[in-house]
Amino acid sequence: MPTSYKVTFWDHRHRPDRRKPWMVRWTVNGREFSESYLTKTQADGRKAELLIAAASHQPFDTETGLPLAELRKRQEEQNSVTWYQHGRNYVEARWDGAPAKTRTTWADALASVTFELVKTKTGMPDKLLVRRALYGWAFNVNRWTDEPPTDVAKALAWVARNSVDVSELADPKMVRRLLAAISVKLDGTKAAASTVLRKRRILNHVLGRAIEDGLLAANPLPSVQWQPPRTEEEVDPEYVMSPEQAAAMLEAVGRQGRRGPRLVAFFGCMYYAGMRPGEVVHLRKDRCVLPAEGWGKLNLNGNSPVSDHPGPTAARPTVPAA
Repeated sequence: MPTSYKVTFWDHRHRPDRRKPWMVRWTVNGREFSESYLTKTQADGRKAELLIAAASHQPFDTETGLPLAELRKRQEEQNSVTWYQHGRNYVEARWDGAPAKTRTTWADALASVTFELVKTKTGMPDKLLVRRALYGWAFNVNRWTDEPPTDVAKALAWVARNSVDVSELADPKMVRRLLAAISVKLDGTKAAASTVLRKRRILNHVLGRAIEDGLLAANPLPSVQWQPPRTEEEVDPEYVMSPEQAAAMLEAVGRQGRRGPRLVAFFGCMYYAGMRPGEVVHLRKDRCVLPAEGWGKLNLNGNSPVSDHPGPTAARPTVPAA
């Protein structure tokens, strides 16, 4: 942008018939500029700012008449986007066509860090309420047209006011706050390694979108020394049914009235074939080889995922599929 050090100042012009009667006037490289103010004191203060900039040998922009440093600051403020707003922009841009489960993982990852990436926690509503508001409303596009409860609306308004700018993620300290947030659960205990890594992958993509939008020059995650949690390879027997327990469970399920046989087939496929619920729902009889005795075969040619559970954290509303 063209700049000049040739700056001159004129006396104020007083126009009593105007709403802002006091006009500050100056020229940059011969081109006249002006700003109007309500009081002479305000006009004097503004003129003093411009005089200081000129006296310190700052270049002035010839198009706007502003000191270059002030112009750049204004442009940065106009282009700044908070982390909260960027997260909403991210899910909105990718929402259509995304599976329900994918939408819940976005909301979960973004909600985990957004209430930590704030300028201050003074006046912050209850942490569980903020978490619920972010997960169920802020990052759930399907509910944006609904009127949220009063407490949810207040919680989201607080986050919107206090959320840091995306540009602040260039600071390694802020990135460490983000990584610390995804490493623990709401109760402060360590999160599972698989959960932490999944959230980090999502946030890495969110930061990549920030680069595309011109909000960051580079992805800050790789620049921070961070040791990812170790993934536990061993299955804890305490959380896995034994064959005897599975057989007893299926027998009990089979006694649940008319739905019993269907439930036996559903849970039996999950236990013995290691199938996902969506794969069981999608399974059809013509894709099965069911001999009278011995093991059969199941042709898993699809999946019908339906998310009707908020995930591992309790008291969270469901993100609808569509």
